Amino acid sequence: MEYIVFIFILVVATVSLTDCQIYECGTTPAVNARRTRIFGGTAAAYGSIPWQINLLENGRKKCGATLLTPKWVLTARHCIVPRLISTNSRTAYTAIAGDHDVTVQDTHEQLRYVIREISHPDYEAATLANDIVLLEMDIPFELNQYIIPACLPKFDESPYPYTMCQVSGWGYESPVRRPDSLRKLDMPVLHQKACEIIHHPLQGTANRITSKVLCAGHLAGSRDTCQGDSGGPLTCHRNGPGSPRVITGIVSWGKGCALPGFTGVYTRVSEYAQWINETIKIPTANNMDPCRFSGIKLNHRVSGNFSSPGYAQGLAKYPNSQVCSWEVDLSEVSSPTATAVISFDQFELEGPVDGSCRYDKLNIYTGSNFETLVGSYCGSRIPPQVTLSRPRNGDSRLKFKLVFQSDNTIGKRGFLVHFRVA
Repeated sequence: MEYIVFIFILVVATVSLTDCQIYECGTTPAVNARRTRIFGGTAAAYGSIPWQINLLENGRKKCGATLLTPKWVLTARHCIVPRLISTNSRTAYTAIAGDHDVTVQDTHEQLRYVIREISHPDYEAATLANDIVLLEMDIPFELNQYIIPACLPKFDESPYPYTMCQVSGWGYESPVRRPDSLRKLDMPVLHQKACEIIHHPLQGTANRITSKVLCAGHLAGSRDTCQGDSGGPLTCHRNGPGSPRVITGIVSWGKGCALPGFTGVYTRVSEYAQWINETIKIPTANNMDPCRFSGIKLNHRVSGNFSSPGYAQGLAKYPNSQVCSWEVDLSEVSSPTATAVISFDQFELEGPVDGSCRYDKLNIYTGSNFETLVGSYCGSRIPPQVTLSRPRNGDSRLKFKLVFQSDNTIGKRGFLVHFRVA
């Protein structure tokens, strides 16, 4: 049985200082440069590939991807199913930055929900032509030494033949074993004519080798990308060793894993530089559905209302199997001594069992990471008013989070909650 090797699409551009804050794109300040070599490669040092994204589909490892700006991620179009993003699902696609060991939560790991995909208009599923897609996150990643975008290429910026570039991912490192930790591998970019000769003719793929793809790899075999590396980055130094890395390719396709005489095929991202730059400048999407993705966040407001799904529309019952959340940060619109007052105008959820809200419930959290449960409410009795103050120690921000959960059976009228600064 043949293994299909997915390889990288060429992308290179510059990320503004606004996007990168104090971090220069394509740099690795968390670690010293180390030469480690996915199939036949070796483990990457944590922080050595800060633009690497782990893309999950319904909570399972799907593909690699590349961080371009705090809000936008680049991957291979064949990695996603657009209709899964358009549904009202919290868990269709998630992107993790700062990931290293997939079996644990790494120190600097951040998870975001994909709320929009913008595929290249000329993508062809049959040939994987224009195998590139941009994914927008629900909220921007917070950049640090372990989460930094790769640089984007200029339109004509492409590596010379035999330039050593770097691939990375969590794909299979042997036909039967997948690594827990991120791996990387140095490999040369081939001359375009060599790429054509290697892959022509090959199972009807002659027309797939165009100026929009490139080949990279070791013709001797033993070292290559493999399943699970799809969509991940192929990066090259912009001006020689030690200079920032440019996203030169996205893992797209190939024949087998590290077969002698073959290399991976990457879409040449510099061919898409103008499309990428134009796309990431469009107005960002704002999720206003508290029951979608990671919920909604409300800042700079001194008052507001929350209601269960369907309440404002006059529905007799809220839907089953909902998870909805509202985060409120009042720090910038309140004095140091101000409080947040939460009152319940209407309230009817499925009742408690043995005094515990086991089924449908509305929880209120506070704390720097919303780790402190203030109360869990259910039943038909209107809860008492809740007053929250700024913490005295640590993070002194005045903020709270409401989370509503319904199970898959009985539904009730729901709730209407009001908050204000006092």
